[in-house]
Amino acid sequence: MKLRKTLKMLVPILALAMIIGACNKAEVKETKETKDTTAETTTTETTEKEDKEEESEDIDDDDDSVFVEFDYSDYVPDQNIEIDENYLKFYDYDAFYTSDFFPEAEYIDSTDGITNEIIKEEAQKLLDQGYLMMTAEESAKGLSGTGINDEDGMGIAYLYNGIIAWKETNTTYDSTECYIASQDIVDQMGYILTGDENGILTYKDDPKKMCPSDAEITYDPEKELLTIVDHYEWDASNAPVG
Repeated sequence: MKLRKTLKMLVPILALAMIIGACNKAEVKETKETKDTTAETTTTETTEKEDKEEESEDIDDDDDSVFVEFDYSDYVPDQNIEIDENYLKFYDYDAFYTSDFFPEAEYIDSTDGITNEIIKEEAQKLLDQGYLMMTAEESAKGLSGTGINDEDGMGIAYLYNGIIAWKETNTTYDSTECYIASQDIVDQMGYILTGDENGILTYKDDPKKMCPSDAEITYDPEKELLTIVDHYEWDASNAPVG
């Protein structure tokens, strides 16, 4: 998959100045033959100023000749794998890299748009506790989510039927993610099984992963509900001021 993102960049000012300078040399030479040194300097400065103004007016922001194109294919994982589309979708790197602006996330404040009853129930609990929230689909627009990653930690496909919620204070940050996933998919996610209590499986992140977390990970096989809960604390008195 070859992806490109067009970045709008003006022709370097230095190169533009060199072109203008070359054009002005001929005018300076002609001026020397007809005017004294003082007049020559004044004419040259005036001409340079006019040329720069004309060049500035000639540059069109919509002119592709002043744009350059960068290849972002190195920043895209190999997505040539089979996925269970009942649970997973491929991250849309093409949409992300070709958009002019970073996608602005849309938060949800109700469960009206959630169709899965299990996720809807979990979402309502979190909303009642004052959590901010977005859907897994919305989070994936920014290439963020939970699912299948490559060996470098880059997202290949994400669990789309779920929600991401978070709440913070001056000293704490709590996040909860809930997804519908099959047991086969959970087994591919690099978790280490640590227990089984009343049919609820508990996991921890593989410490060998690139960015392992200390989150509490549980999976309910009956509901196919994967839950990831994380909590951070810090001392606000030691926070930098500025």
